[in-house]
Amino acid sequence: MKSRSLENFMDSKQKIKVGLVSLGCDKNRVDAEKMLGKLLQTKPDKKPSAKPSTKPNTKPSAKPAKDCSGYTYELTQQPDEAEVLFVNTCSFIDTARKESIDAILEMAEYKVGGKCKKLVVSGCLPKKYIDEIFDELTEVDLFLGTDDYAFIDVLLDNVLTNNKRINAVGYAIGKDVPQLKERVLTTSPHTAYLKIADGCNNNCTYCTIPQIRGAFKSSLPQHLIDEARQLVDNGVKEIILVAQDTTSYGTDLNEIDVDLVWLIGQLSKIEDLVWLRLMYCYPEKITDSLITEIVTNDKVAKYIDVPFQHIDNSVLQKMGRTNTKERIEQLVKKLKQNNIAVRSTFIVGFPQESEGAFVALDNFLQSAKLDNVGFFKYSREVGTPAYNLVQVPAKTKAQRLKQLVATQQGVVRETNQKYIGQTLTVLYEGIDYKKQLFFGRTERQAPDIDGLVYFKSATPLDIGEFYKVKITSFKMYDIYGEVVSE
Repeated sequence: MKSRSLENFMDSKQKIKVGLVSLGCDKNRVDAEKMLGKLLQTKPDKKPSAKPSTKPNTKPSAKPAKDCSGYTYELTQQPDEAEVLFVNTCSFIDTARKESIDAILEMAEYKVGGKCKKLVVSGCLPKKYIDEIFDELTEVDLFLGTDDYAFIDVLLDNVLTNNKRINAVGYAIGKDVPQLKERVLTTSPHTAYLKIADGCNNNCTYCTIPQIRGAFKSSLPQHLIDEARQLVDNGVKEIILVAQDTTSYGTDLNEIDVDLVWLIGQLSKIEDLVWLRLMYCYPEKITDSLITEIVTNDKVAKYIDVPFQHIDNSVLQKMGRTNTKERIEQLVKKLKQNNIAVRSTFIVGFPQESEGAFVALDNFLQSAKLDNVGFFKYSREVGTPAYNLVQVPAKTKAQRLKQLVATQQGVVRETNQKYIGQTLTVLYEGIDYKKQLFFGRTERQAPDIDGLVYFKSATPLDIGEFYKVKITSFKMYDIYGEVVSE
């Protein structure tokens, strides 16, 4: 089929095919899923209510836009088939910005060699850097920020109708922002992320999130309960709670007893929900009541993601973290005693990280034996307090990162060795045709960032169901086994 001309594209009553590349964290993923949900539910003959700016550094106009016929959309996973391509970006650190720019330029190629007529860039990159990128990335037809997703139908209508490049970053300012109730899952159909808040008040000295996402703001409880119920009604078995600071949920709502533990209790009442998983829990805000809820609630995975970031008190203080080595060690001990799998992240080569501070972190990894760990080399971000501190040389950061990864791999081998002979409950997620094995996860493994369980079965299996798997071996981060009868 030949590519439609721009004029025919505008006048066509056919559905316009859209494609998506979403980068960064799973909170960003949820934003993208809701943006697609809003777009795909758009009905024809809808007229935009306002016309955004076509230039940077100007506020969106409140004047009515020209009448347009409106469009309907359908999703394609093939970028060469898409007539509108979206890149939902991340700009948390330098490598994330580079990945975002590379993705934008890659998708722009489909305006030359594919069917793409319009390229849309959304998320953190335009939110923070629109002044720099609007004139540089001329391939992009529409920019919108992290607060503007709810208006994607209006904004895209404007781009398609008026055929002008538009800067819509900040379009939502001063408007009543509608709740986005529809989502198009980009995960496996049985797993979904539930973003319970946005923004952050912690103001760590290395972090740009408050500059991009603003102050911490909890989502309304009933909205979250309704969204979770809808996800489960659509076949989701595992809901993963995410936010920049999950453990602060409810602190800004001024509602008595509404906090993370309360929310977990409410979500647990959803009948067909099997697993609730907690991510991005700040260590100093993990209470005994939260630990008790994880241990005693059958629907909560015995797993918690806690970004410790470092263990040396001097480094923690420079990071603006309010925790200490002693409290971190006490928390890890308590979580381990309750058989809760602990995942964490650490920043390597933070400014003024001494050799002694690095050794302390390496020793902590050996003794704490955390189940899963992610490492990041410190990224120097303009506008953060840590930017002005004495920096650790890049070569030193790389060497330290290599050492920490090796240390944690030793811990993982020791941990996985203990699983041999055990029978674990596994959520079956798919088939690895290269390995000729089924694969899935236990409650102690989060999707994409932790290891997998590969296994055999003598009988057919249904994706999204749970099976008992006896573990027989392991290979680095992954464990292997076979399905056994109940």
